[in-house]
Amino acid sequence: MPIYISRGRFTSDAVKGMLAKPENREEAVAKLFKSVGGRLIGWYLTFGHHDWLVIGEFPDEKAAASAILAAAAGGSLSEIETTVAMTAKDAHATFQSAGKAAKGFRMYDILRDRPVVGHRHRRGVGANSIALCSRACGQPRG
Repeated sequence: MPIYISRGRFTSDAVKGMLAKPENREEAVAKLFKSVGGRLIGWYLTFGHHDWLVIGEFPDEKAAASAILAAAAGGSLSEIETTVAMTAKDAHATFQSAGKAAKGFRMYDILRDRPVVGHRHRRGVGANSIALCSRACGQPRG
């Protein structure tokens, strides 16, 4: 199953509540994940910008989103970010597949209808041209 990593912050009210009545929420999170077909791998208190990090396996993004939205609905979490993670084995297979795909892919210079060689930012057609690089890197040409 795909692995999802979520991190976020506790609201100030949540921190006040946890200080007044500390409790281990790992069991509740595990039960929530299981209710949507997932499995809790780990729950961590973290330092820095994020207060917590949770890692879980879910059958798909809908199940992962359902668990995270249900947790957020309680009102004690904020600034939640979730990302899918790949195992080293899956990453290896992905790079192999991407390598095969890249061999057959060639970027074309849209203005000159020819393959792009190198990555230079050429001047635009007119004096006031502010077109983007033909390699779509987001850098202005010229």
